[in-house]
Amino acid sequence: MSGDPFQLPIRSATRLREMHATNRVDRLRSMLELARVVSAAWLVLVYAPFHASLFALQSQTDETFFESKIRPLLHRHCVDCHGPSEQSGGLRLDHRKFLLLGGESGAAIVPHEADASLLIRAIKRDGALAMPPETPLAPDDVVLLEHWIQSGAVWPESEVVAESQIEQATREHWAFQPLSRPVIEPNNETLEMLRQSSPASTPAGPVWSDWTNSPIDVAIMNRLVQAGLEPSPRTDRRTLLRRASFILTGLPPTMEQVEQFVNDPDPQAFEKRVDAYLASPHFGEHWARHWLDLARYSDTKGYVYGREERFWTHAWVYRDWVIAAFNRDLPYDQFIKLQLAADQISSDPNDLAAMGFLTLGRRFLGVKPDIIDDRIDVVTRGLLGLTVGCARCHDHKYDAVPTADYYSLYGVMASCQEIEKSITPTTELPPEYLAELQRRAQAYQEQHTKLCDEASERARQRLQDYLAAQRELDKYPGELFGQLFKTTDLLPWVVHRWADHLRRAEQTGDPFFAPWHQLLKIPVDRFASEAAAVSARLRQASPAEVHPEVATALDHPLHSPDDVVKLYADLLAKKRDQLREHFEHSRSGTESPKLSPDELYFFELLYGENAPSTVPNEPIVEIEYFLDFASCESLWKLQSEMERWTLQADILDRRVRVLQDRSSLVDPQIFRRGNPQRKGDYVPRQFLSLLSGPTRVPFQQGSGRQEMAAAIASPTNPLTARVMANRIWAHVFGQPLVDTPSDFGLRANPPSHPELLDYLASELIDNGWSIKSVLRQMVLSETFRQANAGTNSPSLLARAKSVDPDNRWLWHFRPQRLSIEQVRDTVLATNNALDTRVGGKAVEMWTAPFSRRRSIYGLVDRQFLPSLLRSFDFANPDLHIPERSETTVAQQSLFFLNHPFIIEQATAISLANDHPADGTLAVRNLFRKVLQREPSELEVMEAVEFLDAAMNGEQESSLGPFAQLAQVLYSSNEFQFIE
Repeated sequence: MSGDPFQLPIRSATRLREMHATNRVDRLRSMLELARVVSAAWLVLVYAPFHASLFALQSQTDETFFESKIRPLLHRHCVDCHGPSEQSGGLRLDHRKFLLLGGESGAAIVPHEADASLLIRAIKRDGALAMPPETPLAPDDVVLLEHWIQSGAVWPESEVVAESQIEQATREHWAFQPLSRPVIEPNNETLEMLRQSSPASTPAGPVWSDWTNSPIDVAIMNRLVQAGLEPSPRTDRRTLLRRASFILTGLPPTMEQVEQFVNDPDPQAFEKRVDAYLASPHFGEHWARHWLDLARYSDTKGYVYGREERFWTHAWVYRDWVIAAFNRDLPYDQFIKLQLAADQISSDPNDLAAMGFLTLGRRFLGVKPDIIDDRIDVVTRGLLGLTVGCARCHDHKYDAVPTADYYSLYGVMASCQEIEKSITPTTELPPEYLAELQRRAQAYQEQHTKLCDEASERARQRLQDYLAAQRELDKYPGELFGQLFKTTDLLPWVVHRWADHLRRAEQTGDPFFAPWHQLLKIPVDRFASEAAAVSARLRQASPAEVHPEVATALDHPLHSPDDVVKLYADLLAKKRDQLREHFEHSRSGTESPKLSPDELYFFELLYGENAPSTVPNEPIVEIEYFLDFASCESLWKLQSEMERWTLQADILDRRVRVLQDRSSLVDPQIFRRGNPQRKGDYVPRQFLSLLSGPTRVPFQQGSGRQEMAAAIASPTNPLTARVMANRIWAHVFGQPLVDTPSDFGLRANPPSHPELLDYLASELIDNGWSIKSVLRQMVLSETFRQANAGTNSPSLLARAKSVDPDNRWLWHFRPQRLSIEQVRDTVLATNNALDTRVGGKAVEMWTAPFSRRRSIYGLVDRQFLPSLLRSFDFANPDLHIPERSETTVAQQSLFFLNHPFIIEQATAISLANDHPADGTLAVRNLFRKVLQREPSELEVMEAVEFLDAAMNGEQESSLGPFAQLAQVLYSSNEFQFIE
């Protein structure tokens, strides 16, 4: 079979779709011909049933009609812009009293007079108003609203608005209750069962006394007894060891380890093996992979422009930090804090690698709102189990997360810039590598300084244009995708930096800009008649209220707002020219006369680091919108040359990409409907109201990142420990206690064992946030030691399969399929070929010559993810993935039959067989290596028959007989599943 075997079924399916598509085209042509003939009849068919249904609705009560038709219609089309958080035009449409009160244009409705109601005229686009502004309402919606108003616009007085319902449900929701450590003891039904039971239900049944030693087991037993079920007996020791080894390290035990454990009389033998697995460096490698799924780990950025290097230079450093963190059992609260704010809380440079959690996401072609949204999503779903990203465009429809809270977090992220640097001591790097890197870095920095200085000076030379733009801000979108600027363009980000400065100046009562704000508040049509009086009053103000130079300039008459713009542009241009020499001295490092306080004010306004016209001294990834297209291209080229030198060098230069606070913080604004071009109210940077309570205050320290991290990792936060305990449980037992691991909101079903979840969360906190401690309890429990088959009682087994087919109550151990990484690593391990080195750059795993490193060190390319990984449900690196899918498709079987990696390893293990001439002994050796057990006599007989057939050429294969048998074992369910 040639080509990619995983694509063959896809090609066949594609051909079938093409054939069906051709048939559909023919059918559609016939249907279109028919439609042309009966178009008039179609209109009747569409509208007649609607009016008939409207007539039927008139027989309903007015309240029923409102609740079933009108409230959903208003909520769907109107409340986003005319609701509790936003009132466009001063109008709210979420309650009758607000419709009657109206907005800037008057009352929205006149009950019993639909034609006279402004709302109806607006939705019919009859006049200047046209609502909704983008897409007109459907004709049937217009008819419904007309009918409602004509009938009196009934709005039930007893109604409870959805917002209040959410708040009430939030107060009662299980996940938001304070975490308290439950006392888990046998309930009355369990105690009665224990009194009636012998020490063991059957010779091979569960030993009930063992189930009372752990709160985990008691919680499980209580629920099983309530359901009339009983747990499975203990599994055999070989299966138990193999299970623990895979769960804790992702690798199988050797046959020698199995035999030693099976024959070990020490009652603490299993505990010792578990402790050894927890101490193994392979533990961190395996559990780090679980975390990397949550962190949307990838070694590449996804699709980027050709000018930009698509590989991350720091991805593998973050991956190695996560591995080390799990291996040293870094407390989970510290694990969280370092990934969000290592730059602010740790003095160890190595901890800066942790911030890859934020900086490894997709690049979205540089679109900042999407990059920040991705970071908000990975933080809130990953750490809190809250879908805060749903509030990007509107208040969360189910949880108490208003849009304002989303943009509070948006402001935290927007107040940070990305910085990349090396944390490897220069003494550990070759001089020739450092010299070339320094040469490239210097070329980039010189060009960066030159182009940013030129762009800043162009902005200073066009002060009048940028000030004039403040009167038409809507023409200058600040974060629009795909903007390409020339040097002659006004730059939208500079326009909006001036807007931000002027807003803050008004808030602080800046005397220089006080006249600006007062004069430009005069309506344009009354400016000529009112400006003189306002100017006269301003001239009489004290210097603390109005800057003397502005007051003097107001002696000249002002005829229009344009004159105000020119007045300020002239004043600032004069200051710009006066202070230029001082700016040149400051850039060159030479001394210049000390500035007076007044001169210092204007210097900071025009030349300062945070001046509106100054391009920030930040990496190109942060300042694209401040530069023309040619400048961006030039800097990206030089940036990529630095990154490629690091990527291609055969050394381990440990680089990190961190977020650090900007010198000028962002005051976030709500984006109406998530559109950055439709700015709404300003909101403070602060934590979620849902988790803060009435004492919430805005963040005080810089961007607020450190305070946000502390709030998330707080032991009083009801979500963080619960969410992590649930994730750990899911990886141990194959299913979570809460079946939506990244959504603990109001839509989440309650946990299957609520008291157990709270116990585990409390244990996590009380044991110093130790993940290994909680894991150890789980793996040593009787629940974990159960057999897969279920109870020995046929009647109870039948009941269990009927009552709990999904094993929600854990009456047996649920088999778990190995991930594709575990499959690959296990194949190598059983062949004694696994490279056990820890850490290092990513390597290609699925092309020859095949690497023997563990799969966690394999290259993850989010743009070109291999079809093999997709076939085996590998986590999509574009997204936060709380649970991997489990599918069964033909490509999985084809992998074991055709993939060169499997063929290579099957051949190698067959050649390593000690007794190829003795079929029986060779079969036993192969079973011991691949499955860590002795084969049964029937399996030996069948395997020998299989080998004989292969030797006689009865099976078409290029592989030798023993290699074919190895393929059979690799493709078996026993190999691919944790029993």
